Amino acid sequence: MDGALKIVPLGMAGDELSCDFKSVSRAGDVVTWRGSCGFPEKSRDATVVAALHGEVLSVRINGNGIGSYQRCRPGSGVPG
Repeated sequence: MDGALKIVPLGMAGDELSCDFKSVSRAGDVVTWRGSCGFPEKSRDATVVAALHGEVLSVRINGNGIGSYQRCRPGSGVPG
């Protein structure tokens, strides 16, 4: 698994990533956000797709995989 990724309704942040979203949609276990991502690079337009497979969340930005993350219990910060 990769590092930690914090997801909020219209944002996402990790060790080397920060995203601000203008829209979000969901189809089953797949969520798509549209907005911009950057850090440390300059923010650029981005489409972020996260797909949940069991307890593993796979994340892609503009079609490029950035990693897989173990899902935590809501509000705990602890994998569960």
